[in-house]
Amino acid sequence: MDPARAQEAAADLYSLLTVAAALLLADLGRALVHAAAVVAPDGGAWLLAGDARSGKSTTCATLAAAGWGYLSDDQVVLAPREDGVEVEGWLRPFHLDSTGEDGEPTGERRTVPIAELGLAGWRRTARLAGVILPAVAAREATTLTPAPAADALAALVRQSPWLLASGRTASAGLALLGHAAKGGAFNLRLGRDTFRDPARLQACVGSLEVQANGR
Repeated sequence: MDPARAQEAAADLYSLLTVAAALLLADLGRALVHAAAVVAPDGGAWLLAGDARSGKSTTCATLAAAGWGYLSDDQVVLAPREDGVEVEGWLRPFHLDSTGEDGEPTGERRTVPIAELGLAGWRRTARLAGVILPAVAAREATTLTPAPAADALAALVRQSPWLLASGRTASAGLALLGHAAKGGAFNLRLGRDTFRDPARLQACVGSLEVQANGR
């Protein structure tokens, strides 16, 4: 088989399996979300919810390199718990932007094994603290600003469209996402000043817990 066609077939199979898993999880009262998740020093999990190339994987890897924990760079499962929402990470190799000789992103994506990144802070589960909405703004300075809960909910729904596939489970799924969105929510504008710079990105987002608790 032609390598390009084989790769395309593998991608199609992955998509089918993702939807099948999402529907099964919905029957169990859980929600599969296309999002990354990092774990702050206080133990709370922060979802990074956004479209492809919004900076989820890079932010996850960079914060993990700064000493944060991480659950996944691409898919997480949300489940209700008595004191909030539990986040479980589905781990896979990271998909990151390649860099040129000048250290700038080239726009090409590559699959990087976790062992190659040298990240040691993986956790399977953590209690949800809030939602981060990343967006790449290469020519701007990286900023973190509060976001409305409605924006967080809209992002979570957008990244879990399969929840609406079954009328039997849609209401419960939307309620779970709504509960998840009620925590702290922030917009993260990602400039090149923090690209692959753990210390700078950590300094930018280090006040997450304080800001969330003060809202």
